[in-house]
Amino acid sequence: MNPGGDGAFAAVLSAEGVHDRQICGYIPAPTTNNRAEWVAIVEALKTLRRPCDVNILSDSMICVNAINGVGKKAEKRGNQDLVRAFGAAASIHRVRAIWVRSVSDDAMNNFCDA
Repeated sequence: MNPGGDGAFAAVLSAEGVHDRQICGYIPAPTTNNRAEWVAIVEALKTLRRPCDVNILSDSMICVNAINGVGKKAEKRGNQDLVRAFGAAASIHRVRAIWVRSVSDDAMNNFCDA
């Protein structure tokens, strides 16, 4: 996504690899790749109806580090609103983020990035 343009988000939710659910949506301009990552994470968490152990796989090191408490880059990149929304959506869950290489052999990440 080009900074400043429209965008989209996608996420795949999987319960122990059995029940996959896909969500996606439109993000009006202005947006960036990192905003799209945050929106996907927040929207995915908002679909969960009860406390869960959540593993978030993301190719955004900024999101992964922020979720895991390493660094403050997300807050410096204009995503404060989404970082706060993440905190609210994640508050009842045990969340950890795992970095996956972009355009790699991770089928779910490739699906979301398509």
